[in-house]
Amino acid sequence: MRLGSTVVVLTVALTCCVPALAVNEALARARQMEDTGNAAGARALLQEAVRSASSDAELLTGYAACLERTHDPEARAAFRKAAAEWKKQNHHAEALAAERRAVMLDLIAGDRPAAETDLGEYRELGGADLTLPQ
Repeated sequence: MRLGSTVVVLTVALTCCVPALAVNEALARARQMEDTGNAAGARALLQEAVRSASSDAELLTGYAACLERTHDPEARAAFRKAAAEWKKQNHHAEALAAERRAVMLDLIAGDRPAAETDLGEYRELGGADLTLPQ
């Protein structure tokens, strides 16, 4: 391998890894903030990170979980968006888990129409273990 091609390979590798490191760092920092009682700061940090990387499924899932921990009703929409991004990336297990969480939060919120819609998405992803109460 020549020096020029080595530089190209390293550049591509770093370009691919740096966003992942930034996401992991943002999630870790947010969790630390939550652990010290700064849930609002954690949410703001993740909200800003999502603005910068709105198609990062891992980040969206972390943001949704943060919203859920603070009982924010926006967690349902965040889990839906995370599920859609996981699905685009062919990570069906992660998409299934995020969509399942959306269904559960819909039920907790008493939003049966949303739960029915999200259950349909869940089943489309292969989920078969949930049914809505009568």
